[in-house]
Amino acid sequence: MIRIVFLALFFCSMLAGAFCGEDFVVFTQPSTGAHLLVPILQELTGKEGVWPAHYFEQKICGEESFYALAEDPDYVAYLWNRCPTPKAHFQHALKSMKMKKQFMFLHAPFTLNMQSLIEDSNYRVFYLRRDPRDTCISLLQHSLHFENGIIDEPWFRSLGINEQIKVVIEGTEWHNSLRHITREFMPWEGSPVCCTVDFAKLMGPYGGEASAEEHLAELRKIADFLGIAIKDEKLLEIFYKVYATGYTFHRGRVGMWKDFFTKEHKSLFKEELGDLLIEMGFEESSDW
Repeated sequence: MIRIVFLALFFCSMLAGAFCGEDFVVFTQPSTGAHLLVPILQELTGKEGVWPAHYFEQKICGEESFYALAEDPDYVAYLWNRCPTPKAHFQHALKSMKMKKQFMFLHAPFTLNMQSLIEDSNYRVFYLRRDPRDTCISLLQHSLHFENGIIDEPWFRSLGINEQIKVVIEGTEWHNSLRHITREFMPWEGSPVCCTVDFAKLMGPYGGEASAEEHLAELRKIADFLGIAIKDEKLLEIFYKVYATGYTFHRGRVGMWKDFFTKEHKSLFKEELGDLLIEMGFEESSDW
């Protein structure tokens, strides 16, 4: 038995970049669907998804300090709008949560330091890809319904919805503009340690854009990434069980921005994020 375990470990170590086991984290941009993905992962793995804020000091720092620490090899950026935490603190959190059969989900932006830490720890990342225009509306809804929104101020809630959408797009500080938030997470999609989950496909017919076949394929991609053998029927059963049960999950309809954006919003969005929308492949040009 010992010999078998040793050979298995040796084989894993010889596979460059191979992911052996089920050690993973969820690093999503805010309001892209973490509270749909996390319950699915809980059902698939039997682990508990936890937001581990208590492991880190919730300090706010300036833009210059944020990037200086994010690039410091002794620190990692665990949230896009908070001061990076010492690398040792993050490693402690991973170790502690693994012992408790938990996995962490955070809004950790992409940095080379974090990618290296994840790879060296033999972990992998789940990242959600979603149309930034729908993310904008989801951010708005979250800010209006919860006390931990991107812009959590009484004056914001007193505005009319058209003004609120403009504020969400532009932001009020360096760390809460939609452009900054989107740009900081985009590189995860090209990371070798990452499994990118397409929100529209994950929603399938429930989102109103993807087919049932695409829906199942996206669920299958998640299971395959974790090396979990599971029948199609069980995958679909898991989705039906957890759909709309997440703490902050709304309906998740794809293209809902069309019901909210005015011509002014569209013009502003193109000015602020038009290039990112094209880069992410959600539009081919600014003619939308």
